[in-house]
Amino acid sequence: MTSFIIPIVIISIIYGIIYYHTVRSTANFQQSLHGTKRDVKLARNILILLGIFLFGGIPSTIYIIVSSKVESAPGVLFLIAITVPSIAIAIEKIMTIVLNRDIRQVFKLRWMKWFSCCKTPTNRVQPITTNNRIINPTNIQKSQQNKTKTLNTRT
Repeated sequence: MTSFIIPIVIISIIYGIIYYHTVRSTANFQQSLHGTKRDVKLARNILILLGIFLFGGIPSTIYIIVSSKVESAPGVLFLIAITVPSIAIAIEKIMTIVLNRDIRQVFKLRWMKWFSCCKTPTNRVQPITTNNRIINPTNIQKSQQNKTKTLNTRT
C-alpha cells in the first residue's frame, strides 16, 4: 500500500510546487483575465492527471486490503488490479497529448505526415513566367490569359 501512497504524495508535491510557482509568477505581473484562465487551466490539467494516477492505483490498493483481511481474495479483483494500471497509463499518455497544445500540434503534424495517403489533395497555383515577367493567373483577366497562351505557343 505504501508503494502506491508514496508516489502519489511525491507527484502531488511536485504538481503543487509547479502550480505555486505558476500562480506566483502570474501574481508578480499585472493580474489579467488571461493569467487567471491559465491558472485555472493548469489546475484542471493537474487534477485530471492526478485523478488518472489515482484511478490506476486504487484497484491494487483495494486488492491488497481485501487479500489481507480475507483468506482468498476474488480472482476478478486480482485481474482488475493487474489490468487497470496499464489502462491508466494509456489514458494518461492520451490525455497528455490532448491537454498540451504544443504536443497536440506536433502529434497532428506527424500524424498527417505518416498518413499522407489519407490527406485530401490540394490544388496549387503556379505563376507563369513570360519574357522575364511573372504573371499571377489568379489576378489577371481572361483576355490577358489568352495573350499569354498565344505568346507561349509562338516561342
